Amino acid sequence: MYTSSFLRRACISAFLLLLTISAAHAATAEDLMLFQNLYYGTPKKTLLELPGVEELQSNALQGDEILFAGKRWDLAFELDDDTLKSVVISHQGDVLDYYNAVITELTIQKFLILRMDTADGEKDIVAAMHASKEATAKTITDFRQNISNTKEFSCTFIESLQAGIEKKYTDSASSYEFIKKLSRPVRILKVQHDIFNGTSIISIAFGLIGPGKGKK
Repeated sequence: MYTSSFLRRACISAFLLLLTISAAHAATAEDLMLFQNLYYGTPKKTLLELPGVEELQSNALQGDEILFAGKRWDLAFELDDDTLKSVVISHQGDVLDYYNAVITELTIQKFLILRMDTADGEKDIVAAMHASKEATAKTITDFRQNISNTKEFSCTFIESLQAGIEKKYTDSASSYEFIKKLSRPVRILKVQHDIFNGTSIISIAFGLIGPGKGKK
């Protein structure tokens, strides 16, 4: 299961993905789905009634193992004001096998990559695509080919099922500009590889990003 230091870092990463959903924009239940019928804003009390869910710390819960992308993951919930703000799944072990399975699943689910962070620095993929699609495609391919259990990294993705999302993505000069164009809550996630005491942990934080607001 989770070490306290890992969960603390994973929850911080998840929190940084979340921006307040404007009350001026009516959000449907579909808009607020984070992961597998788990919804943004679900009360802590309701989550604790689910099979296998228990309190881990004041702002976090853990659940039973779940399946995603054909793989088994540990499950955790990040809370704020006793309501669900993000879902974090994680696995200790071979990062490459799990990462490849996740990328296949995200491609099927129509997610677009926003950013990549490695030891070499941070790359805004929206800005890079705007400058050169060919060079950026090579950068992404090289990144995937060099993933290993000894290198930490993270990648941020956004769901593109809403009408017009792909055009906004293509037309934007940066991920910040793209996020500012959003008119409804959109599912965003961060795939992250951390190394704790020599152990590889791959995690995915599922959150929402609100309309008309971005973060540099």
